[in-house]
Amino acid sequence: MVATDDMFDQPDNLDGNGATVVGMHSGLDTCNGKWVLMYDAKGHQWTAGWDSLSNPQGIVELRYYTNVTSDKQILPKTISAEECPGETVRVHMMP
Repeated sequence: MVATDDMFDQPDNLDGNGATVVGMHSGLDTCNGKWVLMYDAKGHQWTAGWDSLSNPQGIVELRYYTNVTSDKQILPKTISAEECPGETVRVHMMP
């Protein structure tokens, strides 16, 4: 992720869980290649990546990964607040 992205930011943590949040993107206005990483001192991780290149219908795919069992079926507020203006986003909860 870090090798392909050239812009970093620190979105607000809207979940109140004390996690550090890092956003990465290529600087383009689209969501393609955008990532949000969340992690805490206990080893919990939440990761979301947006990709439109692998979808011929032009729908942005959001792939969400976490090692927190209770968060495997719901996006954290911090990640769901990330917008893709003008894009249709399909969410995939990864195992």
